[in-house]
Amino acid sequence: MKDILVIPHNHFDLTWRRAFDRPATKHGVTIRSYYEIEELCIERWLPLAEKGYPFSDGQTAIWRKYLERHPERLDSLRTHARRGLLDLMLAGETVQDTNLPSAEGLVRNFLVAQDIYRELLDDDTDPDEGHLALKMAWMEDAFGNSANYPQILKGVGAEVAIATTYNKCPDPVWTGIDGTQLPCLDQYPKFRPAFVEKHRPCPACHGTKKTSKNGTCPDCNGMGMTLIDSFDHAQIEAFIDEAIAHKGEWAVVYILTEENLPDATLQTFITTWNRRHSARRRARLRIANVADIYRRYLPELQKTVASGSWKKPTIELAPASPGCAVTRIRTKQRTRAVAYKLIQAESALAADVWRRNDPVPATDLRLRLAALRDAWRKVCFNQFHDAITGTHIDAAYDELMQMLDEAESIADSLDVTRPPRGTGILPGIPAWHGLPARDSGVARASRPLRESAAFLPPPITFPATHRLGDFTLTCDLHGILDIRHAASPKTDLFGKIPGFTRADRPLRIGELLLEADFGDAWSQRIPPFASIERDVSRVPLGRFHTRVEVLSTALNAKPRTLNTKPQSAAAIRWHGRYTGGDPKVKTLAWTVTVAPSADGRRLDFATEVDWDTASRRLRVIFPVNSPSDTAYYEIPYGFVERRYDPQKLDYSQWRAHTMEYPALHWVHRPVTDTAGVALLNKGLPCWRWLPGRFDLSLLRSPEWSFCAVEAGNYEFWDIDGQRDTGHHHFEYSLIPYASSPLTPHDLTVAGYAYNNAAPPLATLPLTLEGNAIVTAWKLAEDLSNAWVLRLQETAGRAGRATLAFDEPVSLAPANLLEKPLTPAIARQRRPRIKTRHTVKLHRHGIVTLLVRRRP
Repeated sequence: MKDILVIPHNHFDLTWRRAFDRPATKHGVTIRSYYEIEELCIERWLPLAEKGYPFSDGQTAIWRKYLERHPERLDSLRTHARRGLLDLMLAGETVQDTNLPSAEGLVRNFLVAQDIYRELLDDDTDPDEGHLALKMAWMEDAFGNSANYPQILKGVGAEVAIATTYNKCPDPVWTGIDGTQLPCLDQYPKFRPAFVEKHRPCPACHGTKKTSKNGTCPDCNGMGMTLIDSFDHAQIEAFIDEAIAHKGEWAVVYILTEENLPDATLQTFITTWNRRHSARRRARLRIANVADIYRRYLPELQKTVASGSWKKPTIELAPASPGCAVTRIRTKQRTRAVAYKLIQAESALAADVWRRNDPVPATDLRLRLAALRDAWRKVCFNQFHDAITGTHIDAAYDELMQMLDEAESIADSLDVTRPPRGTGILPGIPAWHGLPARDSGVARASRPLRESAAFLPPPITFPATHRLGDFTLTCDLHGILDIRHAASPKTDLFGKIPGFTRADRPLRIGELLLEADFGDAWSQRIPPFASIERDVSRVPLGRFHTRVEVLSTALNAKPRTLNTKPQSAAAIRWHGRYTGGDPKVKTLAWTVTVAPSADGRRLDFATEVDWDTASRRLRVIFPVNSPSDTAYYEIPYGFVERRYDPQKLDYSQWRAHTMEYPALHWVHRPVTDTAGVALLNKGLPCWRWLPGRFDLSLLRSPEWSFCAVEAGNYEFWDIDGQRDTGHHHFEYSLIPYASSPLTPHDLTVAGYAYNNAAPPLATLPLTLEGNAIVTAWKLAEDLSNAWVLRLQETAGRAGRATLAFDEPVSLAPANLLEKPLTPAIARQRRPRIKTRHTVKLHRHGIVTLLVRRRP
């Protein structure tokens, strides 16, 4: 008799076509929030649970909100969880995107969820029996997954991975770049009827819940929606037929829904089907939950895992929907930036407690730690896969930005002394020696300058050279022609990228490009004409520069005579305004400022853009004198080498692959053994290497409504914000090196410093030697008189790090949830207390340590 598990599952979105916890109104129609729908689903399910109907979702953001409003339901939820009728999978606060957020943010998504997991699952329950679902790392609907994510998942307690999307794990074991092996359940025999209808606004009250006289709308009973509360049983039967026809002793009919309420007739349908068909078709249906997949599939999976070798890292499960790394770019910029502020704030708090060297009142600490946890939850909410990726309506975007405002306010309220900005940009320095074009319509960021042509110097007719830090730049009105490093001035690091035709000038280093980008929030859908390398739609914006200024630190400086000898400068700034006539471009004006970093080893770019376009993309391009087809990209807690393969280019709806990849802080392409080019970014994750160049996407303005509006369900055209109209600020940095290698460790340290992403050195009671970086220094969540120190291996190879503390301490290894890894019996031994400790690190490894002072 074939065993067929029938599993009804609500895929809960937190933000997307609705906001999470606020209604949205546009064009006279109000759509209700996701929380209202999810609350309705839970309320509909609870009485069905008494009859054995299961429910599954592991995102604690939903359950936290539900318990805030229905604390009286806690005991019932615990009971159903113990009975296996409520499966809380290991999703964390949200099913997060794992490519775009900060590295620490990926960990905190699980750390801040622990209180709800404990509250709902009851600490007294045997975790080996009652909490099986919580051992299943749940990634349903995430847009691809990071290559080092298995290590994070195992570090927060996962035993298996399930629901890898949209690039499904192809193997029964998901092996990360650090060697972590996590069995993957995604190969089980699944047949999936999907019911993704949406609850339409009530046609009588237009979603307001009220009548014209402000009474409760009788048509929708005050719900504001026309509810969908049943499944299509005929469709389910068709999938049952497929499951029976499939070879094997068992199968899963996985009923995927989004907004549909639980179907009160499903159990009757199963009973009726078994009575009519079970004996004849030699199959039996049983209603089940997600954890039952684990129970049923585990023996088979164990045999498969044992029969093969899975040491080689799994093919990278990214990118997916690559446009999401650019759409609504502030979701990326701010989510990372606020996370970094919180890292700074919590490390300052940890340092303050350390310096006091006496017990701090627990009440005071609890309040501050609770505030930090609340702020992290808001950041983690923004890491939700439809949030940070920009795939949501404008009302949802406003809600997300408010959450980040609140989280940032919490960080600021802790009076953290912030390190100076790392950009080295000097925007306030007066501009001297202006070099504009003849056109008097000059643009300074968003303010058009109306200077008389009589006061404008003549245009540049030949290049000029300037010294910025360690570099000599050759520039003209169009941009930077060449950069030479003082250590090896004959080394050509950049080469040349020719224009589209032989008559065109070569592209400049760091030049902005305007391109056609017809698509939706997820991706570009129409490929470039000709090829990516020679895109006919590409417009080099250097041709629209109106003025270039050499900025000097001397307030009374006088214009210098142009000559070919290098002249020292504080910065160089180009101004431009697009006037080419593209009907899709209403406003495009910019300034690009290039300045040396404080140590002179980088060239820091600050770009201001006024943007009002449609179906267009703004990139910045950096030629690199290398024909290689691979480059290195930093990812959370590691780095990978990626290959440009034009055969994989895909602009289809569900499998888009434009060879653009997410990067955390840096990308890198060596030119020789001792020379090359690296680039840093602040919250700008969309990078692409083509042989001979890096390009970085800054903005895009998709018009197609795919996924954001499904007019067949209901119309709610609140997506114009996808075009990102307005003023934008971008920061990225160029590191040309020419005399000694630049290692992944060097770049990781530089990237964290450039973003102020690591605990400030001044807050650490230690020094660190070795290929590692500190990513977290904080008080332990359980207030156990311990501090938490997290290290990341940065060279991509096993090694050791030496920690020298300013006083004797003991160290205990812990998992990412700050739980000790050593057995209880070993913990009873007297810990080694000393000032100097050596820590082993595996390649791309994450190490969490509990630090305690001498008792």
